[in-house]
Amino acid sequence: MASSQRPQVLDEKTNEADLLKLIAQLNADSKIHGILVQAPIPKQIRSENVYSAVRPDKDVDGFHPMNMGKLLLGDHTGFVACTPAGIMELLARSGVKTNGAEVVVLGRGNIVGKPMAALLCQKEKKADATVTICHSATRDVKSHCVRADILSLPWASQNCQS
Repeated sequence: MASSQRPQVLDEKTNEADLLKLIAQLNADSKIHGILVQAPIPKQIRSENVYSAVRPDKDVDGFHPMNMGKLLLGDHTGFVACTPAGIMELLARSGVKTNGAEVVVLGRGNIVGKPMAALLCQKEKKADATVTICHSATRDVKSHCVRADILSLPWASQNCQS
């Protein structure tokens, strides 16, 4: 199976309208089967508009609201964010038992934290964990970390050090 890439490198000063126009062109191009938008997105562009503009069936990032919704519902027909999916594969291949494990996810970001928590709590053989999400407003992060069987660290914190 052959694959090719067609990177579109935009200036960091690109405005939202120009980026959305490019996404619309890529969505309409039948030769394009996947679109990945490199994060972080510049401050002048609203990421929710960008991720919503990518067709769900071309959203290889898994950030379109439809794909995120499918993830939460346990529907495997959508794309899943690659970092959390990779972490789940790493856990499975390493023989880490997540069933019934207490997992603390440090971070509630849409790119890693929330998808990671959603994957871990699915009622499935390689998931089925009890998940706690800690974030910038969590009190006593350390107490959550020390009781965890598994730590997922999309957000590094000195609060977990002993």
